[in-house]
Amino acid sequence: MSSRMHLFVTDAGGYVAGSGNSDIYGPEFLLTEDIVLVTINYRTGILGIHSQYSVIDTDVNKNYIKGFLSLEDPDLGVSGNAGLKDMVMALKWVQKNIIHFSGDPNNVTIFGESAGGSSVHYLILSPMAKGLFHKAILQSGCALNIWAKGKRCGADTAQILGLETTDDRKILAFLQSVPVEKLLEASEIIPDEFVASSTRPHGPVVERPSSDAFLCQNPLDVIRSGNYSHVPIMIGFTTREGMLLEIKKNAKPFEPITDFESAIPNFLNLQRGSDISKMVAKQIKEFYYGYKEPLVHDKDTYYLVSISGFILETDNFFLRDLMRTVKYHKETSPVPIFLYRMSIETSLNMFKNIFEITEPGISDITTYSYKHVIILGVCHADDIGYLFKTLLTPEIDPGSNEDVAIKRFVKLWTNFAKYGDPNPKENDPLINVKWKPVEKNALHFLDIGKKLTVDTNPEAHRMAFWNQILEVLCNSGGLREIPVKLLPSTVEHLSLTRNHFPIIKSDAFAGLRYLRKLSLDGNNISIIKPFAFRGLPRLRELSIQQTPLATVAQFAFAGLQNITSIYLSHNKIRKVECFSFAGTSNLKLLVLTNNPIIKIESNAFSGLTNVERLNFPSGVRVLEPDAFNGLDTVGFLKLAFMDLPGLKEGTFRGLTNVGVLSIQESDLGVIESDAFDGLTFINNLYILNNKIDGIQELNFTQEQRIGYLKLQGNHILEIPRAETLNIGVDKLTVIANHFPCDCHIHTLLEGPLANGSLLEFISKNYCISPLEVNGKPMSDIDIDSIGRCQEEVTRGNLEAAKDSTSMCCKMKPQILILFCSFVFLFGYLSIY
Repeated sequence: MSSRMHLFVTDAGGYVAGSGNSDIYGPEFLLTEDIVLVTINYRTGILGIHSQYSVIDTDVNKNYIKGFLSLEDPDLGVSGNAGLKDMVMALKWVQKNIIHFSGDPNNVTIFGESAGGSSVHYLILSPMAKGLFHKAILQSGCALNIWAKGKRCGADTAQILGLETTDDRKILAFLQSVPVEKLLEASEIIPDEFVASSTRPHGPVVERPSSDAFLCQNPLDVIRSGNYSHVPIMIGFTTREGMLLEIKKNAKPFEPITDFESAIPNFLNLQRGSDISKMVAKQIKEFYYGYKEPLVHDKDTYYLVSISGFILETDNFFLRDLMRTVKYHKETSPVPIFLYRMSIETSLNMFKNIFEITEPGISDITTYSYKHVIILGVCHADDIGYLFKTLLTPEIDPGSNEDVAIKRFVKLWTNFAKYGDPNPKENDPLINVKWKPVEKNALHFLDIGKKLTVDTNPEAHRMAFWNQILEVLCNSGGLREIPVKLLPSTVEHLSLTRNHFPIIKSDAFAGLRYLRKLSLDGNNISIIKPFAFRGLPRLRELSIQQTPLATVAQFAFAGLQNITSIYLSHNKIRKVECFSFAGTSNLKLLVLTNNPIIKIESNAFSGLTNVERLNFPSGVRVLEPDAFNGLDTVGFLKLAFMDLPGLKEGTFRGLTNVGVLSIQESDLGVIESDAFDGLTFINNLYILNNKIDGIQELNFTQEQRIGYLKLQGNHILEIPRAETLNIGVDKLTVIANHFPCDCHIHTLLEGPLANGSLLEFISKNYCISPLEVNGKPMSDIDIDSIGRCQEEVTRGNLEAAKDSTSMCCKMKPQILILFCSFVFLFGYLSIY
């Protein structure tokens, strides 16, 4: 018998309950395909989540204690995550034994729903589980969900049982002496309210580093690092996941939400009662409920606003973080990710049908009488009924909606398990659409309804709202200090525009490790201290515009090792000091336009080693030597509208690996000797439309590797001497320039700028002087009629005299004195 691919199921239950038995996870539907199905049980609740890895102990009570407790003291060996470690042990068993059941240990797919889905995600992220599986399916759960993490509650449990201490050793010893039944009773007393702003008592925790740790980093950090198991992923959600909250509150009368600070996700860590917390709560209320106060008959609004169809609890507890998971994995992994949405409603929608979720809708607007109506949408966990036969599964009629849906679910899931792609290899009438994997800019998804359809970016408007919340907007708030202590440490986008920050102090944003985008526009910032933005390892975009900032100080932006864009336009910047951008080696775009910058100091841009575009303002008056030293690998560098006394020696020294260097529309003064010395590996050097008073030297050697030099549209007031020009470039173009058409023109036409093609040169360049030929093409004047300048004639005569002197040395001694005297006399008379 050939080996069959293997499906490994982790069950649901919110980490406090659940079982992998056939009451809910009957295998009949999935076994219509050629697979091996394995379901497992793992420790849950107080006996499972906070645990030590060992599951075998001769002292049963001590084993239970080690099974749940998580303490800070690393010497006690009580780290946490026992239930997840049970799954790792089960996967190791599969690797060793599944071949005996005709399974393939090299084709293992793990999948689960709810807590099972988040457990699958944790297994992807854990180094302990690497290599034990090859594909993963996450159904309505991921490690980023706000309910999928716990906290260390050993001290709380001990306190409930009568022990008041913070000593971990005493807590451990005490709890080891308590009967298991008492521990379970105590765990029931610990509140588990399933509130967005709270962290649940039982759930996965981040452990201290050790040899038996399951997870030592925050899940988001692991995803962004890319250091996890890169396996194909299938991930999805149901349209009304939030109906689960009605199930949890089924025994209680419905109470409309009034405390919207409780709806703020716990990972934002906002201080309750703070201005920021109140602002975010207000935004949530207005987005999901509008401007009215929730009433009892707005029960559906708890997970659905009837007017707009927005689902608060679905988004808050499930969808937002599932979408974040998809986004972050796509950024760090090349493997395919398939996203789905389940919208089908039949008799197999187990949870919604069991609990008969209804809404008191208004039947008579004049009398406000009510009747109960069934709410449309698919509840959390309703997908289980299409993959597994349960105790409540009805008889399935062939060809019915239920029958077709089961076959579709099974085919999609098992195709993915076999091939890493849910699409059929051959034409299949059940699956008549092409399900594309997600892309970075397009979240393709499959809608599984009574028909299959495909689309992009599910629930885009609602997700855009949460993206705004995660940005944390503190605009026009009148803030005079940066409220770092009030901000959530997990904030990704932060906008603090139009406040009153005069100074950005060193390490002003330290601790905001997840921050990716920061806007400080419209503040009255006048000073940025050195290392102001240190401690922001993930910051990609920084905007400081429309402020009175006058100086980019030394080391102001140093240490932003992953920044890609800095916008500094429309400020009052007059000077950029040395090493302002040290260490910003990944910066791609630096915008300095619309600033009155006068001076660029030496080494101002040192440390920028991969800039694609550097945009300068107009009006720069001083470029110090080595102004661009250390600026390595630039895509496009444009220097325009400058007013310089000259290009000094060493101005471009240290500038290397540039795609395009364009010096244009400027008054360059005098180009001094060695102005371009040290400029290396330039693909294209453009000197365009400038006023140049004179050229002391223009020296480009073959060693500098200048690919293309283009001189176009310049007004050059003085022709350089031939001996001062060395144009060792691969390609040269000199067109539309204006040169003096005086006695020096012969030197120009005989030099390297003419590039060996006299006729082409004079037809494409113009005269700037004398006045009577100004603006005329050189080809329109009689160059031969222009005499050589006197100094050129003199220089020629002196060179001839030198040659004649050499001849004197070769004559016979008897005529040497007379001939040489004649030569010297002739030369003297020629000069005077």
